[in-house]
Parts: sequence; C-alpha cells; structure tokens
Amino acid sequence: MVRHGIQPRPARAVIALESEPSAAPVVPATTRIRVGRSGDLERVVDLHAATFHDGIGPLLGRKWTRARYAGLLARSGHVTVACQGDLVVGFVSVRVPGVALERPFRAAIGHGIRGGTVFAVAWRGLRALYHEVRGRGAAKPPLGAWAIDYIAVDARHRGQGIASALVRAAMDLAPDQIWVVTTTVDNRAAIRAYQKAGFHEHASWIGFDARRYVRLRRDPGISRDGARE
Repeated sequence: MVRHGIQPRPARAVIALESEPSAAPVVPATTRIRVGRSGDLERVVDLHAATFHDGIGPLLGRKWTRARYAGLLARSGHVTVACQGDLVVGFVSVRVPGVALERPFRAAIGHGIRGGTVFAVAWRGLRALYHEVRGRGAAKPPLGAWAIDYIAVDARHRGQGIASALVRAAMDLAPDQIWVVTTTVDNRAAIRAYQKAGFHEHASWIGFDARRYVRLRRDPGISRDGARE
C-alpha cells in the first residue's frame, strides 16, 4: 500500500456512512432499493447538500450539484436510491470508467466562474497542481476501475444497514470489475464496513484541504460479504 503521497481532488469521493453498530443491522422490510430516476433529482441533491461539504460545490452553488446529478440520473444505473414508501432516504452514485461529464455539468462550472468564483477556482487549481507535483509517487486508481463516488443516508434513517445495502447494489452493476472508494482515514466505521465487503486499503495521501484520505480497492473474485469466491 502506498502512503504519504499527496493528490488533488480528494473531496469528490468522500463517503458518509452511518456509525457501525455492534451487530449487523437488518434493512427494514419497507425499504426498497431501486435505480434512480429523474424524479429523484431534488431529493438526491438535498441529501448531498445535507451530508457533504466538498470544496467545489459550495463555490459554484446548488446549480453545480443539481447539474451533476441530473446527468447521472439520465444514465440508468449511475445512481441507486433507497426508498421507504415514496421517500428517498439514501443514494449511492458511481463513476463509470470512460464516461465524460455531462454538458449541463460543464455549463454549471462555467456559470460559477462567470459568477465571480474565478479567483477561488484558480487558487484551488494552483494548489491542486502543487500537490500533484509533490504526489507523483502516490498510487493512482487502477485503469478501468469503477468507483463508488458519493453515498448518503438521511440522518433519521441511519443505523439500519441502508448504506451497506446501497454499496452491495452498486457493486452488482459490475461484479467482475475492480472497484475503488475513497474516504478520510478517521472515518473508521466506513473503512471497516468496506473491508467487510472485500475492500482493502490501497493508498493514502494528504489532500489540498489538509485532510488525510485513504483509497480502498476491491478486486474481482470477492463476494459481496468479503469472501473470495
């Protein structure tokens, strides 16, 4: 495992999981896991805003986040949601190798720059470049790997195993592929949960926000409960 490198863009893949209970929780029978659709957009954006405080989103505003998820929801399988009744209580989004940004997402970035954030974006870009130069030895994600990007569960519905169910559903999209996920090293509950699902620590680094991140990797041939098939 590679450690002590420095890489840019760490906040994009921060994962929020519920605290790990003493015993494995049972997902409520009323919870449905399904593919996200366009009608889920506002709820997914609300859950993202309530859970994450990444570096770019606040600079460019809700339009940035909304455009991003609008593009993902337009692609079947890129967002999976957990519902209780008609309410979306959690979601997971994935990054598929080789898939480019949607035009609305790029447009939202341009809008944010024209709206007065050009200095902040430029400053972050310079810092990212500095860290990239210093972090050349840090491990890169494996070529062609699928990534669990964001996962969030409504605070009122945590501790019910919903996040773990969403992770399993995401990996079912490409069970024979390499999967990666990134979180902060102090998010021990998330790390333990991913390790139980067959992930192992692959690399760690200090991001340009001065936080230490860890990337976990899951190779083909590992079942969803972490056992080698």
